[in-house]
Amino acid sequence: MNKFLISCSIFIFSACGTAPITYPPAEAFELEVERSQWDRVYHAIEYLKRGQVEKTKTQPDDSVGSAIEKYMQEYK
Repeated sequence: MNKFLISCSIFIFSACGTAPITYPPAEAFELEVERSQWDRVYHAIEYLKRGQVEKTKTQPDDSVGSAIEKYMQEYK
């Protein structure tokens, strides 16, 4: 019984300890850019953002067609 209590207390003390400190992802990746290159970096980031929007946006034909189909199904 004593061994059980000792092993449980050791487990509780070791499990409740603090977690190791890790650096956030922003500090893990550092990029040094010269002042003359900031404009190019900004435009590159905007280009990547536009590419992501183009991949995920809904085409107007699809949204209009589905809205008409929904309306026709509900009000027949």
